[in-house]
Amino acid sequence: MGVYTTIDPATGDATAQYPEISDAELDNLIGTSAAAYRSWRATPWSSAALS
Repeated sequence: MGVYTTIDPATGDATAQYPEISDAELDNLIGTSAAAYRSWRATPWSSAALS
């Protein structure tokens, strides 16, 4: 597997590197993110501001 590198367009410097992941890992990450979003969007702003 490879690595993805983020490049700052203003300087041309590499700012971060991310490992390539499998389709199964991506599906898991998307599912986890979607579940967190559904929970978070139901949180009132007054509570969310304290997190």
